[in-house]
Amino acid sequence: MDELARQEQISDEEIRKYYDEHQDEFGQAEERRASHILLSVPADATEEQKTSTKARAEQILEQVRQDPEKLPELAAELSEDPGSAKEGGDLGFFARGLMVKPFEDEVFQMQRGEIRGPVETPFGFHIIRLTEVKGADVAGLDDVKEQIRQLLQHQKVADRFGELSEDFSNIVYEQNDTLQPVAQMFNLSVQQSDWIDRNSREPSVITNERMLQAIFSESAVRDHFNTESIEVAPDTFVAARVVEHRPASAQSIGLVKDRIVALLKQQLASEQAENEGKQKLAGLQAGEVDESLEWGESSEVSFAQKKGDNEEILHALFQTDVEKLPAYTGVVTSKGGYDLIRINQVKRPDIGNESSQYNLLFDQLQQIYGQEELSAYIAGLRQRYEVTIRPLEEND
Repeated sequence: MDELARQEQISDEEIRKYYDEHQDEFGQAEERRASHILLSVPADATEEQKTSTKARAEQILEQVRQDPEKLPELAAELSEDPGSAKEGGDLGFFARGLMVKPFEDEVFQMQRGEIRGPVETPFGFHIIRLTEVKGADVAGLDDVKEQIRQLLQHQKVADRFGELSEDFSNIVYEQNDTLQPVAQMFNLSVQQSDWIDRNSREPSVITNERMLQAIFSESAVRDHFNTESIEVAPDTFVAARVVEHRPASAQSIGLVKDRIVALLKQQLASEQAENEGKQKLAGLQAGEVDESLEWGESSEVSFAQKKGDNEEILHALFQTDVEKLPAYTGVVTSKGGYDLIRINQVKRPDIGNESSQYNLLFDQLQQIYGQEELSAYIAGLRQRYEVTIRPLEEND
């Protein structure tokens, strides 16, 4: 899809129209910085316990109002939010959607320096002081022009990508002794790899597991036929053909010793990275603050617009409990590292249960699940019992 999208022509008028209609996508939302003291209330607390905790919060609120500069000291001593207590109650800058609603609603109504409380949330009672405000800032058209162009290019291709990928597959199959016709039809270039074997990991576009099986199949090696079109990554289809083949041969230990040592080092490094990553993740999920971590720039992701994101990362993101933000998860990378991921904000689609689109998607999912369960059931029966499939006669 990326390659086809680059070929799409987008006019300046289309870019201007999109920019004017989607201003909210190109601005820095208003952010606020606040400090707080939290007195937590258990989910099963009685009314008497709630009343007692609220009374304590009101006493602390009075102390803070008399001396606002004392809030960091009181937060470090009394706050039951372990993450911010270490920072004197400071929560840093945050935009709308990152905090629980009662807390957020209060903060975004306050004036700089104002103190409010006790504010009740599912976590307990908060005393809040608003310390700084960053106003919203919209990027200029020139700054986001290329970003919009690429977005519109992908939108145009996405509408017909299913049909295009089917055409790609058909031509590869019908003219199976060359890749030139399909390359010319879609204005693509035929690329040639270096030598690869069944254990190769680069280039990733042809070392996908299914792709390697196809490349080393008898028809590809012996007959030099094109492989079938295979989706090796989201919206990325590849067909290949073998130009030259070397049969397998045993190598002496002297020739492969350095490679074995390198592989063992990589394996140990990967295990160490995974263990360290999981330890840090456990700490973050427990509410600890790790100053050694340097988080990358935030980005918005979804299954609908994957933007090249790794499939495993997307699955990990959407399986993470996001009741309390920020939330954390982690995944082992394909290169043997470990990615720590922080979820700052969750945007849920605004779609009512009664809408036709919702019902259509729901029915499709139900149908898919039903087909998967039936296929799994039949596969299980075939493994357990000897099955003979008899074709239907005309009179059956």
